[in-house]
Amino acid sequence: MIRVATLFVAAWWGAAALATNFEPGYGDAGLSRLRLNGTELLAPFPPGVATIRLGAPGRLREGEREVTQTFDADARTTRLTYAWGEIRLNYKEADGRFEIECAIENRAPDPIAECTVNLFHFKLPRLPDDSRWQRKFEIATDNHDEIPWLLADWKDAGFVFALDTLDPPARIAFATPDAEGVRRAQGRRALWRSPEDPVIAPGETRTFRVSFRPLVSGKPPEAVIEDLIADFRRKFPRIVQWPDRRMIGMLAIASNAHRSEKNPSGWLNDAALDVKNSKLFRRKMLAQADTAVRNLKNANAQGMIFWSPEGERIPRLSYIGDPRLIKLLSPDMDAVADEFFARFTRAGLRAGVCVRPSRLDTAPADEAEWQHDLMNFDVAAELSSKIDYARQRWGCTIFYIDTNTHYYYRHDGSLAGRPFDAAILRTLAEKYPDILIVPEIPTTAYYAYSVPYRELREHAFGGHAATSPLVRSVWPEAFSLINPIDGPIEERKEELIRSAAAGNILLFRCWFADTANPLLQRIYQEGATEN
Repeated sequence: MIRVATLFVAAWWGAAALATNFEPGYGDAGLSRLRLNGTELLAPFPPGVATIRLGAPGRLREGEREVTQTFDADARTTRLTYAWGEIRLNYKEADGRFEIECAIENRAPDPIAECTVNLFHFKLPRLPDDSRWQRKFEIATDNHDEIPWLLADWKDAGFVFALDTLDPPARIAFATPDAEGVRRAQGRRALWRSPEDPVIAPGETRTFRVSFRPLVSGKPPEAVIEDLIADFRRKFPRIVQWPDRRMIGMLAIASNAHRSEKNPSGWLNDAALDVKNSKLFRRKMLAQADTAVRNLKNANAQGMIFWSPEGERIPRLSYIGDPRLIKLLSPDMDAVADEFFARFTRAGLRAGVCVRPSRLDTAPADEAEWQHDLMNFDVAAELSSKIDYARQRWGCTIFYIDTNTHYYYRHDGSLAGRPFDAAILRTLAEKYPDILIVPEIPTTAYYAYSVPYRELREHAFGGHAATSPLVRSVWPEAFSLINPIDGPIEERKEELIRSAAAGNILLFRCWFADTANPLLQRIYQEGATEN
């Protein structure tokens, strides 16, 4: 992995008008001044490599850091020469932006696996309101299925730090500040510190470009990255076709917490239910289906998602996400499942299930030790097999993808994860143009091929009432499945109405008469009227 560009810009701004351009200056040693709207930003820290690791996975070594620095004033290029190679920083100004092209040349016999380059340092006159700035955490993004840009704004000024290339993989960040509040704006050529990252081979030069773009008065930050948005739209052409924006019901009628000897899968959240009494179980399950159908019809919903048709009999696991295993995990439900799903489809409702990009490892004799196998198989093929089963057996057309994560090992042997590639969703969307795909953990590129899931309730990845402005700036017609359950529905009612009017789909509990449902129905109706 190649970490490139640790940027440290020092800025002491007072209350100033919104910036109009960056103004760099150069001396004998290279970049000597960087002003934004007349205010000096540059702090006296020289550029140079911060970390460098060479070699093959499992045999990485630290590279030398002793450097010789020269500056070509005519070319506006700083050269940093090391025993292992050279870094060249070329400075440009264009349309009020300040741009840096960083080339890393490997002259060593081993590949460069990781490299961080300090470009310059910065300090804001006041912290932005964003909690990530307030908590003094690293703020990072990358170009893996994302538009790579970061915002630094305060009061009436600010700028965007952007990675100007969508390929190959690279990362930028505002790093954790020092005790004086000076941050490093960081760029890294590779992303994951793992063998999956591309290396810089011996004799090879890799280049990345970053830019610093002043905000424009009266316009949103997205206005200064329109070129990146256009490039992103071309790279990820949107193919989602799903005109029905009516609400969708959530059906969660199995629970680990209600498991018992009589009811090992926790069906109907009732530990006392004896599933071995097949007639009783069938009657209760079909009655539950009828209740859900009534609630869906009353809400003028388009359909439902059944989160656990396999039940929840394995204590450590919920949402198995593999309808192919229903007979193995819940033979009682398997016997009634066809009738159960038919209650919905015959009522003119769409049916859906939860699937996962994993395989259940059933090798251990004790089923309590069964777990999800998350690696070493074709994820698109695995999901496709699960989708085929539910489509063919029950006519399902809505698929919630739980924990859509790709797991991998870093160079240090630690396990890490990230959202799987948008290319997997594109494969599924092209194969099944008539289904709705709802991944749990979204990236921006996912919206080209699916309808990602968002939650209103407040938590690390929640607080969403609508599709983000950035996504809508790429595809104005993009939309999300918004889950407002257990969130501040009343307090954010107006936002939810606008969200429904913009085409986002609302999720609600349909297996019982949830007290929140009448309010959600009114929100949807008002939004539909506005639309």
